[in-house]
Amino acid sequence: MTERRRDPQSRAMGDEHRLLREHWDRIARDMPDLLPAASTRYYRQMEIALIRRHVGDLRGKKVLKLDLWNEAVNTRILNWMAENGAWTCGLDISHQTAARAERSARDHTQKPGFLQAEIRGLPFADDTFDFVYTMGTIEHIDDQVASLREIERVLKAGGIAIVGVPHKWDLFLRPLFVYALTSIGKYLYAPEKCMSAGELRRAVTQSGLQVRTRTGLLLMPGILRMADLFFLSRGLPYCSGPSSSSNGAVRGLANSVICSPSSLKNLQRSSFARIDTSAARAGLTGIEPLPDGNSRERLAIRKWITGCLAVPGSRTRWEGTRRGSS
Repeated sequence: MTERRRDPQSRAMGDEHRLLREHWDRIARDMPDLLPAASTRYYRQMEIALIRRHVGDLRGKKVLKLDLWNEAVNTRILNWMAENGAWTCGLDISHQTAARAERSARDHTQKPGFLQAEIRGLPFADDTFDFVYTMGTIEHIDDQVASLREIERVLKAGGIAIVGVPHKWDLFLRPLFVYALTSIGKYLYAPEKCMSAGELRRAVTQSGLQVRTRTGLLLMPGILRMADLFFLSRGLPYCSGPSSSSNGAVRGLANSVICSPSSLKNLQRSSFARIDTSAARAGLTGIEPLPDGNSRERLAIRKWITGCLAVPGSRTRWEGTRRGSS
């Protein structure tokens, strides 16, 4: 009996997947919960304001979130979407992160489904989700376009995706700060690629998505975030987070995009992946393909991609048009 050999490319991809999983498992295992930090609460307020502004009412929408870091130790934004009526699912390459996200959601009445999976090979049928959200994820892999193509594939016609990455031209020199820490082995989230507006737009366009809008999410000096987390870790008193009235007051250099496919989707065949949340206690959930009979959700509507790319005090919009149209 001969053993089937994998080709070199498959082996390389498998090794990369394993190394990434082990890397994020190590970080998630030891990371304290950052939710009580004032800067985390401010970040959460900005995320909520962004989603409300570009997506609106979440009730009844099928939502996918790529990476579960926020659900494990940070803003819990997917839990907020579930509590606001969305049918939610999140995934992460790290089992430790997915398991911590599941534990963090146990006290919530509406729980998302959680999966361990790779964002460059999403385990969902085409045209499944109304809204895909990824903030601070794709900059940690080499091939951003591959993950964006997967977003385009699983996003319904007329759907929206918000894609966020760190801004290359951050006013507080975040890329330089990250480079310095990475060079001495002190940056936990390495590798990380900051992107300019043009770079993000080109990646989005290559994936088949189309930019509609770019705006900002967060403007915060890295040293302020580090100081806040230092106080939190030492149990020292620190200031409370900004009030909810500050939502949207500062739009900073978080480079993100809200998107949908630029071409018409196949209206003939569609299916919908249902997440079995009862299995989430194990940190993973089952996927059950189901027929989706709602043909009206398959109307020939262009998908959009809205993005966030900030310049303080201003907001630039990319109004999307279908390729080939004037």
